[in-house]
Amino acid sequence: MFIKTYTDLDFLKDIFENVPTFSIVDELINENENILPWQKLTEMIFQKCELNIKSNLHDFISVSKTNPLFAKIIDAQNNGKIKVLFSGQTPNLDNHKTPTSVHFTDIVPNQVNCALVSNSENWKLNILNLSISESIRVNEDIVLNDFNGWSFISNIKLPINSAIIVDRYILSNKTEVEKNLFSILRNLIVNSKGKEKFQLTIITHKNELFDDGKKVYDFIKQFLENNFPNKVEFGLVLPYKKVPHDRNLITNFYRIKSLNSFNFYKYDSSVKYNTEVEILPLNADKLKSLENILIELLESLENSQIIGHKRNRLFNLI
Repeated sequence: MFIKTYTDLDFLKDIFENVPTFSIVDELINENENILPWQKLTEMIFQKCELNIKSNLHDFISVSKTNPLFAKIIDAQNNGKIKVLFSGQTPNLDNHKTPTSVHFTDIVPNQVNCALVSNSENWKLNILNLSISESIRVNEDIVLNDFNGWSFISNIKLPINSAIIVDRYILSNKTEVEKNLFSILRNLIVNSKGKEKFQLTIITHKNELFDDGKKVYDFIKQFLENNFPNKVEFGLVLPYKKVPHDRNLITNFYRIKSLNSFNFYKYDSSVKYNTEVEILPLNADKLKSLENILIELLESLENSQIIGHKRNRLFNLI
């Protein structure tokens, strides 16, 4: 699995010809604000992406003879770490089918789909948003608890138009659904980007529902229509066999995982148990692990009862 990345030769030249200068001490203590963005961007370019460059191969090879960083891209492709493609055209995001794409260009496309578009002014901020993970401690003891509700999701500065939630127990208690899942969805869908409808898939255990499957589906569907009318395509997936154990909330550009069910709050809004939630943006995640999770989920869909919408565009990542 690779991060689909689009750029042009001029943008790469600007990045590769302006390598930040820093000492070993700077690197160790992150005193130089230019170090980390540059490191995270080059890490993605050299190790994690399918790099689509608006250039022809002849021009790229010519530049690589004078700048070793361009030659490093060729080496990374030859070693199977990344893919490199060349095109003479800027991608049309209106026809862009992939649910996740990162763009570095000063020729701003008409952004109508869910894409992370960066120019020479904001690429450092965007690459940090895409690369820095965060852990939040959830604890019944107020002194040890760092979790202040699900509003942190709405503050994640990455575009989104799809989500898959996997949690065996997330629909086991109706009151806890209102305290947790509905709060998650409010903070998630409010950031939806593009003209396409938001696609939501919830995968849970059929024996852990607070009511029968159709009534639970209708309950959530009504909440979505009340809060986001005609904006969400929702599917409830009830596997006939086992539900994947790991609790995950997967979106276009980040994943949130928990050591326990996402039902952190009890009916009285007190914290239910001690756990930890981790926010993993795409460039901070282990892409092979994410790919394996999506493959397992896709396989579970093939042997499940599905109520409502049957497909989620996030499966196009694999």
